[in-house]
Amino acid sequence: MVAPLDYRVTDEFVQAYEALDDDTAFAVDRAIARLLEDHTSAWARQGRVAGEHGDAWILEFRTRHADVSLYWNYLDDHLILLVILLAHPG
Repeated sequence: MVAPLDYRVTDEFVQAYEALDDDTAFAVDRAIARLLEDHTSAWARQGRVAGEHGDAWILEFRTRHADVSLYWNYLDDHLILLVILLAHPG
């Protein structure tokens, strides 16, 4: 069994998360849990963004109330950094 990765969040992520309705927050929680367990899958790496200092990824999904984009990256190759969370009414 592979141990799940730890993760950190930016202040911007926390601010956006705290503004979510309950249903959308629950969907984001499920996506984060899946990401931590399955971060090497095609699902987790569907939206690769190549940058000057390495790659980042975008997860996009729809809930009943919002279209959600979750931007994440690795921090020191063993922590997941949740960078930005955007939720637009859907």
